[in-house]
Amino acid sequence: MSLDLLAREIVRLSVHGGTTPVLVTPSYLSFRPEFFRQFVSAVASRTDRTVRIDWLRTGRGISAVIGDRMAARQAAKITRMLRGDTPASHSIELSSSIGRPDGSSSRARSELVIGLCDNRQPLPPWATAISLGDNSIPSADQ
Repeated sequence: MSLDLLAREIVRLSVHGGTTPVLVTPSYLSFRPEFFRQFVSAVASRTDRTVRIDWLRTGRGISAVIGDRMAARQAAKITRMLRGDTPASHSIELSSSIGRPDGSSSRARSELVIGLCDNRQPLPPWATAISLGDNSIPSADQ
């Protein structure tokens, strides 16, 4: 799937579907910063809203703490890169939950929220999984 098709589907789900689109990947797959630059650019070209990526991190234990610290550094680096490219405040944020599509705050209403998680994470009922690279998608029942 091209980034343009992916961006179009994400905006459609977010605006017309009343759901938060979530990119679901196998646990071994990670994206380079340039992917986020191109991806956010493709999404932002289809909407006037700021793009926020909620990177779902719900692991426990010492390995999760170490992984979260590394992920936080990577997210900060990507956010700086995204904000350096445009005047918009696009961001990637570590989160323990995926944002709701209706926006529970005025800040959230101005943002197009996109989730990101691996296929071991259960998704909330308001999220729609977009599987990338694997067919096993978590459900809210897990």
